Amino acid sequence: ALRPEAFAQHPARLEAVAQPELPTNYLLGYFSAPSPSDPGFAALQIGLEVLSDRLFDEVRTARNLTYAVASGIGSRNTNSGYLYVTATDPETTVQVMLETVATLSAPGGITERALSDQVELYLTRYWMGLQSNSGQASELARWEMLGGGWRHADAHIEALRQLTPDEVSAALEC
Repeated sequence: ALRPEAFAQHPARLEAVAQPELPTNYLLGYFSAPSPSDPGFAALQIGLEVLSDRLFDEVRTARNLTYAVASGIGSRNTNSGYLYVTATDPETTVQVMLETVATLSAPGGITERALSDQVELYLTRYWMGLQSNSGQASELARWEMLGGGWRHADAHIEALRQLTPDEVSAALEC
């Protein structure tokens, strides 16, 4: 279970910068997220990957409200996640995004197949990034500095493989 008190340093916020000469609005929302060493990191990391794909489907493909939409998580000790979108109709677009988050965070919102596909995609990218010596050194250093030691790199892979759809849905709860 996530411990909000462990990463409560960043209150959630939405930053909007008005630029009336541009027809498109660029919205970036931040929220507190667990660090890589936190047990809840893997669930939120994969949940935000699933969400990013679903946002693309719902906001861009199904409704044609944007060209760019994404969600993700950082990899810092004092960490944050984000939701990003470009929109000419920000109210409608953000509403669809929030509805998508609500759908995925509800029990049964993420299927076993969606979770499995996302974990396998993540692991493929991960292993590809370790093909060079510098990729391996960077990953070991990242875990040493941010994730509780280099031995946690393998533990993170195992945590990803053992996630359940309900754990990932719960991590996305607003």
